Formats: sequence, structure tokens, C-alpha cells
Amino acid sequence: LTHPSAPDDNAYLQKLLVAYSIRDHISALNVISTAKHTLVAHGDSATQPSVETLHLVDQAARGKPVVTLQPIALPTPDTSPGTQSAQNAQAFDIALPIMNDRQVISGVLEAVQPVDSYLAQLLTQQTGVNTTLCQARHVIGTTSVSQSTLNTAKGLSEQQLCTPGQSGLLSLPQSSLILTTTMTISEQAADSPALVVTTVEPLINVNSFGPRVLFILVGVGIFVFALGIVLYAFITSVLLIRPL
Repeated sequence: LTHPSAPDDNAYLQKLLVAYSIRDHISALNVISTAKHTLVAHGDSATQPSVETLHLVDQAARGKPVVTLQPIALPTPDTSPGTQSAQNAQAFDIALPIMNDRQVISGVLEAVQPVDSYLAQLLTQQTGVNTTLCQARHVIGTTSVSQSTLNTAKGLSEQQLCTPGQSGLLSLPQSSLILTTTMTISEQAADSPALVVTTVEPLINVNSFGPRVLFILVGVGIFVFALGIVLYAFITSVLLIRPL
């Protein structure tokens, strides 16, 4: 990165950036030198780094990854033929130091990860919990299950849903437990806004299974209770009665 790259090298790096951006749902990947020049760029980003990006590059050039949450403008199809309009969104701007063979920082890799419903769905698949992402008390990403649950919820506003520290039960056709907290990571910049994560977890409604399941549950409970008494009596006889 300290010397001008050959065209073949740039083409190879471009292919790598395209592959990673598609795999990880990244809107922009840039290789920036320590002199703050963009060497290779891919995605929705300008050739000249912004002031916020240069601030991240300065921090990453010290050898520590840094992450910040900031608004971005994503191009969306417009109603007019051949034109595009900008859609305001939130994204993680991530800066990672690049080390050369001598373990010296020679550049910075910048990645822009949109915070949207795709990311919420990805988190849900990895954790098994329906996730809604909020920023500034507004929903910026959610799953279809969470959205369906929230659409049927009465008396729950978007601001209440996105307020950290909120928890409670929603009385819906299927009761759901809602927990809201602020997500922070060790690499997050000090001046970065906070991302609020809300989980919506449906609870089992016993009434929907019918009386037959209730009888089965009661029978299993009685069996476990009786088994506990038998085991207690056996252990007592072995440890206390027989030695005497």
C-alpha cells in the first residue's frame, strides 16, 4: 500500500471487495492509505473520504479497530425514469488497520454496514430471538415476525418500543415478551450514537393447546413428583438406614 499498485493488483482487490460486500451485506468497502488517499473503492461511497471517515482512519491508523454509527444516504429507485433518490438510513462505519509483512500499519480498510431489516434478520438467525433495531427512538430495522407482532399491539408506540430499559408483556393473540437495551461494543467510538436493540419473543399460550395437553402436563408433573419421592426414599435408605 505504500507504493502505487499495478492494474492487475487493483483488479484483484476490487474482486475481493465485491465478493466480501455481497457475502456480508456491506454497501461500501474502501482501502485507504495512511496518507488518507483512497486506493481501492467499491460500493456507495465517494472517491474522496469524508471528514467522518478521515477521523476513523486516524484512529484505526493507531492500531485499533473503531466502529461508529452514523447516517448515510442510500440510493433508491425514483418514480422518474433514469433517476434515483437518496434514502436516509443508519449504518456502521467500521475502520480496520491493515498490517504489512513487517507488522507495520500501511493502510486502513473501511467497511460500511447498513443497519436495516436485513441485519435484524441476520441477527435473528444467529441468536434465535426476533430482533428490532432502533436509533433515536425510531425503528430502523426489524424482522417480519417482530413487525407482525408490533402491528397487532395496541397502546405501544414506536418511541416506547425504542426506549432503553423497557420490558413487559404484550397481550396479543399470542403473548410476547419485549426487552429493550442499548448495545455497545468495546471498539465503538466515544462520540458514536447508541444502537438500541429490542427483542420480541412469543410466549407459549397454554390455552391454545386444548384441555388434552393440560391433562398431559398435569400427569407428567405428578409422575415427576412421585419419581422424586421414590428417589429420595431410596437414597435415604442407602445412606442412612442400611449403614445402621
